[in-house]
Amino acid sequence: MLLQARVFEWSKTLPSWQRDLLRRLTAGPLDDAGQIEVVKILTDASDAPASVPIELKDLPADEGEHGRVELRAIRDLHNINCLAPGQTLSFKPGLNAIFGDNGSGKSGYGRLTRRVTRSGEPEEILRDVFDPGSASGPQTAEFDIAVDGVEKPVTVDLSTDPERILSAMAAFDASRAQFFLAKPNVIEHVPRPLRLLRLLSHAQDRLAENLRERAQQRRAALPVLPTISPDTVAGRALAQINADTDSAALISLAALSNAEKTTLEELEISAAAIRADQSQQLEAAARTQAASTRSAGRALSEADTQLSVAAVAELHDLRRRLDDVSAGERALADRAFADQRFEATGQGPWREMWFAAERFAQASGTAFPDTDDAAVCPLCQQDLDAAARQRLQRFQEFVSSTLRQQAVDLDDQIKAKFKTVPDIKSVRTTVHSELRGTPAEVTTAADEALAILDCRAAVAHKAVAGEFVEICDHEVRIDALRAHADAQDALVQRHASLRNEDEQRKIMTQLGELRARVVLVDAQDTISKHVNGLKVIARIDAAVTKLNTQKINNKLRELQEATITERLRKAVEDEVRELDPVASRIEIKGHANKGETVIHLKLQEPCRAKVGNVLSDGEQRALSLAFFLAEVAVSDGRSAIILDDPVSSLDHQRRAYLAERLAQESKRRQVIVFTHDMAFIHLLQEAAGEAGVELHGQTLQRAFHQVGMVASDLPMKMLGSAKHLRALRHRLRSDLVPKHKRQDPLYEQEANRWVTDLRNAYDQVIEDTVLNGTVRRFSAHVQVRRLHGVKWTPEIAKRIDKAMRKASPKAHYEPLALHPGPHTPAQLTAMLEELSSLYEEMASKIETSIEAVPEPADTESVVRAAQSQV
Repeated sequence: MLLQARVFEWSKTLPSWQRDLLRRLTAGPLDDAGQIEVVKILTDASDAPASVPIELKDLPADEGEHGRVELRAIRDLHNINCLAPGQTLSFKPGLNAIFGDNGSGKSGYGRLTRRVTRSGEPEEILRDVFDPGSASGPQTAEFDIAVDGVEKPVTVDLSTDPERILSAMAAFDASRAQFFLAKPNVIEHVPRPLRLLRLLSHAQDRLAENLRERAQQRRAALPVLPTISPDTVAGRALAQINADTDSAALISLAALSNAEKTTLEELEISAAAIRADQSQQLEAAARTQAASTRSAGRALSEADTQLSVAAVAELHDLRRRLDDVSAGERALADRAFADQRFEATGQGPWREMWFAAERFAQASGTAFPDTDDAAVCPLCQQDLDAAARQRLQRFQEFVSSTLRQQAVDLDDQIKAKFKTVPDIKSVRTTVHSELRGTPAEVTTAADEALAILDCRAAVAHKAVAGEFVEICDHEVRIDALRAHADAQDALVQRHASLRNEDEQRKIMTQLGELRARVVLVDAQDTISKHVNGLKVIARIDAAVTKLNTQKINNKLRELQEATITERLRKAVEDEVRELDPVASRIEIKGHANKGETVIHLKLQEPCRAKVGNVLSDGEQRALSLAFFLAEVAVSDGRSAIILDDPVSSLDHQRRAYLAERLAQESKRRQVIVFTHDMAFIHLLQEAAGEAGVELHGQTLQRAFHQVGMVASDLPMKMLGSAKHLRALRHRLRSDLVPKHKRQDPLYEQEANRWVTDLRNAYDQVIEDTVLNGTVRRFSAHVQVRRLHGVKWTPEIAKRIDKAMRKASPKAHYEPLALHPGPHTPAQLTAMLEELSSLYEEMASKIETSIEAVPEPADTESVVRAAQSQV
């Protein structure tokens, strides 16, 4: 199984807090906020965030996990430093070099590649700090990769973790070398797959140390518990408090019930009475209060009987019946007298008149009212028409109704019932007078009963007035009054017993227990804080135990067999031997201990100085390269490696070795180098030629006030003659000719630059063809074995001199008086053709000579062959 996958499978056996910690460490060492959150999770704090376990996607991919992963392009950058958008940085299999001067955007691409390949600790990638508008935009880029030759686009959003497949590639940055000064004269290197476990072990050690300090601080800050006599139950409970104590339950057990509070008050009084010898006076007072309380209870009970729910409901019923009868009577009157002219019709005087008429008719021997067709009014002696007869008939129905009498009877019943409603104000006065000096719970119970009675009385009053509201059906309870009266009766007996010595001792013992419980309850905040502090300390101690790194060490020892192999140690030795001049004084060992699976490079005895004081910056960077290249050498994978400015602080000897090493490595895998060092580019070109591989070059530059503009090749001065000529021809046709035709004011400036580049091309042609690469501007060596191909003659020298003189006035600043006009495209074409003709002629001569002259066997033969050619 691959190492990262093995680490992940092992993580599944860990508790949730440790899996969460591992996930956090994939983003680098914990900051203060992260440590706080991990401790909260570890100690099960109430405000702890939910733990999020590490997933395989959080870990870098093992190099061979996805096959050969190569980078094809980085494009469509948005808000990545101040790198220009719309640019595409392309890569090919084999050896790639990206050249860029300082401030050209090279470091921005380096940071981005380190971030997406998860090489080293994550670093913040800023937006364009000079463009405030970019602060809110997403930071995205497109990475085109090839997996075993099959191309695949991968979108990168820096707000989320990049796709794990990108981390199959490895990036190196000399400024972030993965080695540590473990001891004064020892350097440690942690292989990439195991750096997370090293971080885990160190993080747990730091957390454990911090927690120990926190526990000590909390012990010192625990609140002081109250002092209680150990002869009491409360005192003994207080002495046994620990982290497992349920402080709430302890306080709850110590809390006094209302009855116990009353008992305490009584005992305090009894104790005072004992001390003052007042038992007789207290006995009399208790007897009086018992009688008063019972009197108040009787008053409330009588009022409750008179104002019972049934009595009030009966008042409600009588009033509703009266209202119904009155409503019926009004309806009958409305029907009988609806069309009458006199408002008092149907009322008292009218009724007297009606009954008088009825008596008069009876005395006259006629009926009243008379319904016959020949009926006569007994009052006006006139004939009655049909309408009058009907009207008299309605009047008869009204006066013969019993509703009036029913209303009178109901009204009398209501008045009689209402007389039994007690005066609650008077009852309240009586009750308060009787209960003066009683405990609050007694007066409160009495007030509650009075409130219920007052409510019922109000309902009764409203019912009599014809207003119906809900009856207060709460029960009137006077249990507290009865209990208090019984308690006072008991006090009578108790106070009488206070004159007994045995009873006095019993009272004082009981009083001491209750007082101790009161102290315990009064100190409940202190006790709770003390117990909570002990619980926190216990959780911290338990967390420290959980932070033991033994399990990590055991796993590292197991993985050491797969990582710190003899093959890797040998590879480190080989790389160090080539890159470090003090290699002969270094001992290399591998071991795993305290979460560290490392290779030790120790300065040999008798050296006692610190490594940092012995090795220069260049030597230390050379060591970091040695470690990186050793891991690459023993890797079974073939995914891309990316190096950002690997030769910083290195001397020429080390640079030459590194160029050769990378050229050889590019035969196995894609190698991408970012550098600002032109001489190193040249070394790469030479090494690529020696290794028989092609160097694919690009340039990052500042242009049009933007950074990270991509040019599709290396700078002109670093191109071979053929590429240089093609580039000049392309610029002439695609840029200068169109500018000249439209009389662009920039033509002269661009033409002058073109002529300067043409002159530089002569330099390159001289190196490549005339001198056959024997001497190079950026090389520290003379290629003696190429002397046989030198084709210098006086005629060639004159030809070159003449052509370069034509270019010189525009390649240098000339006096204003001699300032000529710009070359025309035709003149530029002629100059280019002359150079091209020279190059083709010299190149063909070199090829012929190479075929004709066998390679010399030694330096002396080379010199003689060169002399014969000259």
